[in-house]
Amino acid sequence: MSIKITVDGHLTKAPELRKTTSGKSVTRFDIAHNFRERVGKDFSDVATIFFSASVWEEDGAAEVAELGLTKGSRVSVDGLWSKRSWTTKDGERRINDVLTVSKVRLFTETEISGPGVAEDDGEPPSDDAMSQPAA
Repeated sequence: MSIKITVDGHLTKAPELRKTTSGKSVTRFDIAHNFRERVGKDFSDVATIFFSASVWEEDGAAEVAELGLTKGSRVSVDGLWSKRSWTTKDGERRINDVLTVSKVRLFTETEISGPGVAEDDGEPPSDDAMSQPAA
């Protein structure tokens, strides 16, 4: 069973663009999401969940790989969440949280704007917004 979710977090390693044996492109990366709680005026991390994420060719795998994301980059992704389980050679059962990503948004330290940059809702600006003169 898969559930559609949005995850905000940081990459634990740089994305890798690969080709499957059938020639399809897939970009893979791992995301860490921290759960936080308020302690007085500050926040404290209470738990971290790790996701193995994949962006397939039809969802822009090559474009994601070219974003210049690196370990530590802050992103927000939309995708389908599922669990994958397997047994190790030693007989230990493992479970992994997996995201099949349909959209990636990059957070930056400075605010940027212009054609093609996602607006607050994560969607690219409309053609009308791009044709307006800058204020």
